[in-house]
Amino acid sequence: MVVKLSIEGTTEDGGVRFYTVLVTNESGRSWTVEKRYSDFLALDERLKQDGALTTADLPPKAQHNALASVSFFDRRRGLLEAYLGHLAKQVLLIAQNRILHEFLEPRFEVPPPPPQASGGEEGGAPGSGGPTQDIEMVEVSNSFEDGDDPSERSAVAGRGPRQEAPERQAGTGADKQAQ
Repeated sequence: MVVKLSIEGTTEDGGVRFYTVLVTNESGRSWTVEKRYSDFLALDERLKQDGALTTADLPPKAQHNALASVSFFDRRRGLLEAYLGHLAKQVLLIAQNRILHEFLEPRFEVPPPPPQASGGEEGGAPGSGGPTQDIEMVEVSNSFEDGDDPSERSAVAGRGPRQEAPERQAGTGADKQAQ
């Protein structure tokens, strides 16, 4: 499959005309990108500086009297499409030329995240969607020396009430002798 570039249409937003470029890459995947005439001018300048691809002539800038002319924009659209076609003939892969690849890369606008409730017990931590619970951090020793009992650490760390080990509850031989 070869790279295909065409202009599928135009849109106008706030007095600015955008050209909808249909891109079909070497594997047949297609997408569109919206470009202004000034984007084509910038592409042309960068490609000429790079020198890896030859460029065709771009249509002229619009004159004030031409802005109202539908035929002017139809002609410009055809010339921009010829310009893109000239570039497409020079590459087997879109990624083959970094400048062309960047120009044709789809731009996805990521919407801003929705406002979050403030932290604390009422609103919760940002992004949590609910209330938070305070957690006490306790330093715990890994040593059982000097009578350190793991069940005592559990009680200190807030993991539940201290429970006696079964042998202490029933009493060991040493406990009975000491009594």
